[in-house]
Amino acid sequence: MNKKCKAENQSINEILAKSCDAKVNVLKSCNEKESGCGCFPSGELSSKGDVDLVLLIDSSSTMTPRLSGIDEAVIAGFKRAKETCKPNIRDNWFWVDGPKGGSSGTSPLGNPINFTQSHQKYLESLPQNAGAVYFQDLNEPTGHYPGEEGADAIADIAKYYDWRPGACRSILYISDTTLEGHYSTEASNDYVVARAITEATSHNVTVFAHKIGNGSGVTGLSPTIVWADYVNLCSSTGGYAETGGFPSPELYEKLIEKAICNCGDGCTTVPAPEVKPCISISWGDSDCDCLETDDFEILCISICNCYSNIGFNNFNISRIEITDSGGNVVANLPDGTPSVQAVPIGPICFGTIAPCEEGEVSCVNREFVINTRGAKEGEYQVILHGICFDVNFNYHQDACFKFNLCKS
Repeated sequence: MNKKCKAENQSINEILAKSCDAKVNVLKSCNEKESGCGCFPSGELSSKGDVDLVLLIDSSSTMTPRLSGIDEAVIAGFKRAKETCKPNIRDNWFWVDGPKGGSSGTSPLGNPINFTQSHQKYLESLPQNAGAVYFQDLNEPTGHYPGEEGADAIADIAKYYDWRPGACRSILYISDTTLEGHYSTEASNDYVVARAITEATSHNVTVFAHKIGNGSGVTGLSPTIVWADYVNLCSSTGGYAETGGFPSPELYEKLIEKAICNCGDGCTTVPAPEVKPCISISWGDSDCDCLETDDFEILCISICNCYSNIGFNNFNISRIEITDSGGNVVANLPDGTPSVQAVPIGPICFGTIAPCEEGEVSCVNREFVINTRGAKEGEYQVILHGICFDVNFNYHQDACFKFNLCKS
């Protein structure tokens, strides 16, 4: 598409966006399990519809003295959010379940005012979860700690909670330690965080969090690593993580407002499959042909797409480099030019490489020259730098929305 067409389309889109932004009603999906589009501008979707918010708290002993401050801060946040975007909120307050092999009915936090049951106790009460296997119940290889397995609890809630049809889905997690618990390692945290991201994104759940305090909450892990896990979990689901500091009405007014009014508003990260084009370089007119120390040889670069459901677009190789067998720059001639060089050095453009079909290859070929003059005998390397391409997945879907007609 040329620049003029793009500009015209952008201009029309901006005009229509103003009109669409003023609409106050949102059609529900025909599929009640669908929770709607989650990447509208801030407040656009959640302020007009239903919001399911689950508040989840680490239930280790260090959290007990923080409860009153957390309750006060969360209540202030609710008040602020209701004034800002006036959503229809359904909220539940859970503490992270501790025992393996079943839920606990006794709070390790004493007698909390609002966090009145464990997340697993509630999930087990739902008929549709009969026989469910909860992530929090699994024995991890290393490092879990009762009541502090926040990432697993988030994965449980994302997968098994009774989200309302069409409601925006949000989880707010509050803890003073890592997402896997006090004895966890960096590897064990990475593992459970990746699993929580998968469950949250698969079920259209946005995660928000507050990592309390400036320390890591675990021996052997730096605060930077722990904070990065929180940020990774939340940003990958379109949410937000507050790292450091302590619960206060001022802090939680902003955090709860994001969790309610901006629920589902962020861009999420979809796990991308590892996609590799097939790249080959060929040369020579016969088996007897060889590259000589003084030579001018034409070589072919072939890029093939061995996938039937994706295409490669804007494929290019930025630079071709010739090195010796150790990856070092080749020796120069007395005039300062390389004794072995590629012509051209780049860039080389391949354009679009379509999906393959059964019995048919899909390749694009280009040529370059290796020019040798007074070169040393031995092994050399051709290094292709900056292999860049877009991956285009081809889908076909239908969408259905329902509405009611009122009598005229």
